[in-house]
Formats: sequence, structure tokens, C-alpha cells
Amino acid sequence: MNLSKMTLRIILGQVLLCCIFYNTVCAQKINPTEIGSKLPELQLKHIYGKPSEQLKLSDFRGKAILLDFWATWCPPCVASLPFLDSLQRRFRNDLMVICVTREGDKTVNGVLNRQFSNNPPAFLTVLKDSVIEKYFPHQSIPHCILIDKKGIVMAITEKVGVTYDSIHDLIDGNTLKIDNKPRTIKYDTHKPPYASKQVVLGDEFLYHSMVTKYREDLNPSYARGINNDFIACINSSIVRLFQCAYGKFDLSWLDMNRVVCRGFTDFTDSAKIGIFKSEALINNWKNNIKTNAYSYELAVRDTFFTTDGLFEMMQQDLNRYFSRYGIEVHPEKINRKVLALVYNESKNLYNFKQGSGESIKISGDRFLRIANQPIAYFLSQLQPYLKVKVPVVNRTGYTGKINIEINGDMSSVSTVNKSLGVYGLKLIEKEEPTEVIVITKNPNAKNLP
Repeated sequence: MNLSKMTLRIILGQVLLCCIFYNTVCAQKINPTEIGSKLPELQLKHIYGKPSEQLKLSDFRGKAILLDFWATWCPPCVASLPFLDSLQRRFRNDLMVICVTREGDKTVNGVLNRQFSNNPPAFLTVLKDSVIEKYFPHQSIPHCILIDKKGIVMAITEKVGVTYDSIHDLIDGNTLKIDNKPRTIKYDTHKPPYASKQVVLGDEFLYHSMVTKYREDLNPSYARGINNDFIACINSSIVRLFQCAYGKFDLSWLDMNRVVCRGFTDFTDSAKIGIFKSEALINNWKNNIKTNAYSYELAVRDTFFTTDGLFEMMQQDLNRYFSRYGIEVHPEKINRKVLALVYNESKNLYNFKQGSGESIKISGDRFLRIANQPIAYFLSQLQPYLKVKVPVVNRTGYTGKINIEINGDMSSVSTVNKSLGVYGLKLIEKEEPTEVIVITKNPNAKNLP
């Protein structure tokens, strides 16, 4: 029993220590020091030439301080060391120059010996720093901090801002006539700043495009900005991405009749890219959507890009990325049969054109009503009912919005034509040069993931 109590005390003690340690770590969160704020109390360790000595910034109370972040591989930093030495000697009673570097004794020693002919410089050098720089984050050096005699940060500048005159003003408490460096974000330069989410995209955005894998928390969608400022295709098959790119969101291009595939002899590869020419291929793609689906986004800030220009960029992006898997896509015109929507002899019988009002799509097994929708949308909705293996295309010359209702057996072209006849329209089968996209697979390329 006593042993159990002792064990419990030890466990509770360990938990308490962990909590204390966690709270201490949280309390030590470092906030960057701003201009106008009080200099924090900082320990100065690893002082060059004084390895056992430790100082605090408060030890220099009553003096102005110049913090200079530098490195031996930075030519402007090294070139300015004699000037910093002269500053320290000239203003020794009123100024403390402290040079701060991440580098160690051996690296720094060689540079300082060459610069000062084996005589130690008058300024202090802090080696192996990983703390002070967190209070003054920066992405470039030289990086200089000017602190007045009261311990207030007066300027954060480049070396060009540090002159005899500016140090005079700092010591005398005058306004500093120097340009401050803009506040910078410190990020891991071994990673892309925006893509790694280290930097949040702001008003500086001009243009970007990206291809991503499937996202379970996004619904499949296809959208284009009305001001030609973006294209977004979410959780799509590879084939559908190219259909959108070359068809420019013309819905008639989204049918597989507008796709010619060459070199896809393997069922798995055909399913992976989304060649939806059989129920088995469709089901296989859906069952493996997490590995088969991709998203594409193109966004531009300026709206001077034309619609054609945006889609050309999309075509180039997709070809550039998927070429790594041996997939190449280009448009071609080939002679093939189409089902063309044309005017009949009584084209003025009924005005099917609709310019305003509520957008409507109502459909059932034996009826389809479209109101205030583009004519291309009407044909895209009609095509699945017709169950034809040829593209259904618009050859009326009209591309605006329409108001049409179809009734009866919509798998029958003749029945559909009876409804269309009321509007002065009909579907006819004809052969004509038709734009398609040709998707070619290089047999020697690596397989899709």
C-alpha cells in the first residue's frame, strides 16, 4: 500500500513537472521587437575572445547600442567591420557596438584576424546566436538595430543607414533621418514561401496556377470568373480537365465523342485518366477517385487576359504537368458524323430566344424544359437522353439564351424533332470537320500514380 502511494506521488510529481515545463515554454514565446518599443533584457553568450564571460544588454545602460547582424559569407558585412570598429573607438563612452552572428569561433576568427591584423576589434561579437535574432527577425543582412540610451529601439535599417551623423543623432536623442527596413517575415528558405503556407498571400498577388490531388472536403465543380480572372476545375478526371481546357467550357466538348485516345491499351490506365467509354471504366474511376482525381486552378489579378488567353495557359499547364506520365494532348479537326441543331424551313414560327427572367431546368423521363439558359447548356442536357454516339452540335449561329420545352420519348431523334419544330428548329445528321482533342500515351513513360 505504501509502495502504491509512493508510486502515485512520483507520477503526480512527474505530471506536475511536465505542466510546469510546458507553461514555461509557452511563456517564452518571442514576439518581434518593433521600432519604438523597449529593448528586452537579453543575455549575451559566446562572446568572441571571452568564452567564459556572459553579459546582459542592461550592462550597457546609459549608452546607445548598435546591433549588427552579420555573417562571414556576406561581403558587405565583412567590408563594414573596420567602420564598425572606428565607430566603437570614436564613441566609446556613449556607444556599444555589438555584432551578432550564427557562426562559431573558428569561422569568425579567421575573418577578424585578416581584417584587424590579429588585433581584437573594439566592438563585441556574439557567436552562435539563435536567440537575439528572434527578437529582430530578418531575411537579409547586414541588418542593423539602433537603440537609444533609454533602451528604446529607434531604427531598424540596412548598413547604409549607419553613419557618423546618424550615430551622433542617436546618442544626442535627435530624430534619426534614415530609412527603416520594411518589416519582414522570416521563413524557411529551403521551402517555397507561399506553397508551404509560411507566407499568406495578400494584395501582392498577380498570377498563379496549380495542379493538386483529390480533396475529400471539396465537391466536384467547374467554374470560370465572369471577368476572366480565374478558372477552377475541382476533383476532375484528367480527360475532363483537358476537355475544359480545349473546349473552353463549351458544354458540347464534355462528351466523350469529342475525345480521341491513342496508346491507351491498358484498362487500368484508361480508367485512371477518365476515358468514360464504358460503365466498367466509369465505375473503376469512381471507386479509385482518391488517386484518380485532380484539381486545376488558374487565377490572375489583372483582367486584361482574354478568354482564349486564359484557356491557352490552362492547356500549357496541363500538358506540362501530365507529360511526365507520357500524356500529350492536342486539338485536331477530323471528319465525323454529328447531330446538328439547325433552323428548319419555318424558322420564324416561334421565337425560342430568351434574354431575361429566371434560369430554369426541369427534366423527367419524357420531358425537358430549359428557360433562360445558354443554347449550349440545352444541348448538353439533351445529349444523354438521345443516347447517340456522335457529338450534338449547335449550327444555328445563335449562342445566346433560350426557352425550349421537349416532350415525349427523348431517346428518339424524330420525337425530339417534333418538339423542336414548334420553335423552327430540328436535328439533322451530317458529316463535317469536327474539332476533337487527341490524347496520346507514350508507351515508354512511367505509369500514373
